[in-house]
Order: sequence, then structure tokens, then C-alpha cells
Amino acid sequence: MTISPDRGGEIAVGYSNASGTWQPTVSDLFLPGQGFVVTTPTELVRWAGIYQTGTVGGPEPLNELTKDSVTVDDTARYGAGILESTSGVLFHDGEWSGEHTYFAVAPDRHTAIAMSCNSVDVTTYTSIANTLQEIWSGER
Repeated sequence: MTISPDRGGEIAVGYSNASGTWQPTVSDLFLPGQGFVVTTPTELVRWAGIYQTGTVGGPEPLNELTKDSVTVDDTARYGAGILESTSGVLFHDGEWSGEHTYFAVAPDRHTAIAMSCNSVDVTTYTSIANTLQEIWSGER
């Protein structure tokens, strides 16, 4: 994965619809961490393999991810940067400057979903991500 504040090269730019016209939504604010983790859904799915194999650090760190998690709402708990749904799905989503990402790993840790969108239309994006997860998890 690439972690960089440099937005050069062929990186998608987020868009917002201002008064019926789509405009690039770019922030010059330096935000290390979540704001500048630049990657692709393919790389996120490859990262999901770590939850299955424990190839980075072994199984112990994976078990610690949700050990002391805290209740967020009636559907999920949060621990060590990842949420765990009541059905055991590990997931995280984020948004920054008109870009949205969703990442989820199945309870059996053998299947993952990664999705990116460069629009501030969070309603459609969330609907697609939730529908994919429901189909994939058998909840639909």
C-alpha cells in the first residue's frame, strides 16, 4: 500500500455536486494517517488476507483486535481501528475530501469486500456497500 500526502500521478480525485455541477473536492490539509492512506480496493482485499493467515505478527495480534472492543451501537463494537458487527464481520469505512472507502472481512476470514468511490454521494455509496455485505454474508 502507498501512504503519502503526494496526490500526484494517477490518483482519483473526489467530487461533489455543487449547484448541479460536479467539481473536484481536494483538500490541501495535511492529515497523516487516514487522510493520506492511498490505496486500491485490490490492495485492501490483499490486506484482508492477513486476517485469515496471520502472516503479519501471527494470530495473537489478530485476536487482540477486538478483545477489549467497546460497544458503538446495537450492531457493532470497535477495537484497535476496526469494527466488529454482531455477526462477526470485521469492517471499517472512511471518507475524506469527497472520497469514500469501505472494507469488510467475513466472520470465517476467507472472504473480503473492498469498495472505493470518488463522490460525496454517501447515500448511494452506503446503500451499495450495505447491499454487497448483506448478499455476501447471507443476510439477504
